[in-house]
Amino acid sequence: MRKLIFLLVLFAFGFVGYAQQAMQDVIHLKNGSIIKGTIIEQVPNKSIKVQTADGSVFVYTFEEIEKMTKEVNNNVSRAGSLNTKTSKYTGIAEGNYLFYVGSGGGSLYGFRYVNALQTSKTFSIGLGTGVNFGSGGSIETPLFLDMRANFSKGNVTPFWMFNGGYCVSLTGGASTAMAGSGFGVKVFVAQNVAWHINLGYEARVYVQRYYRDYYSSVEAGTLLHFVGVRTGISF
Repeated sequence: MRKLIFLLVLFAFGFVGYAQQAMQDVIHLKNGSIIKGTIIEQVPNKSIKVQTADGSVFVYTFEEIEKMTKEVNNNVSRAGSLNTKTSKYTGIAEGNYLFYVGSGGGSLYGFRYVNALQTSKTFSIGLGTGVNFGSGGSIETPLFLDMRANFSKGNVTPFWMFNGGYCVSLTGGASTAMAGSGFGVKVFVAQNVAWHINLGYEARVYVQRYYRDYYSSVEAGTLLHFVGVRTGISF
């Protein structure tokens, strides 16, 4: 549980960072002018100081201002962008912590690696594998298809991910089909190297064979639901 709380805190900080960089202040003046930038100083009921994207600083009194709003800054992180990848391939290494939603509890934690084709700066598709350890002592190897889509080309961007495949048990347990999806935040920390964290859902179907008697058997599937956190790097 402490691991989960720690990862959730990281996830929250990631979203705070994105919100700070992806929004800008919009000042609507009574003369019809619109100023976009960041409010860097405010004297209550007197004046504000605004810095625009080109570094210019303007001061306006409250008598000059009609209203103040915020909007998405589509140019965020374009200057000095760390997302300049030109290679068609990208690697994704991450750790995961999933816990079972249902009676009896249980959790999975592990590591995985994805070798992906970067079809554009905002979309990748690839194949992945890794290892998961269950709270009951089980060990499995997932084999899966991974797809990811960024919502922007900036240094900080939210993203969506999907993966689906099969988990092969290494300890004699039931192997499972699985599919999951999630949303997260990606932060470029160096040239074409990004840290990411995401919250997601994963469904698994356990298929087991039950013997009625010595001569006949029947297979039955059980659908299990997991939620969890994944964090790692892409390069």
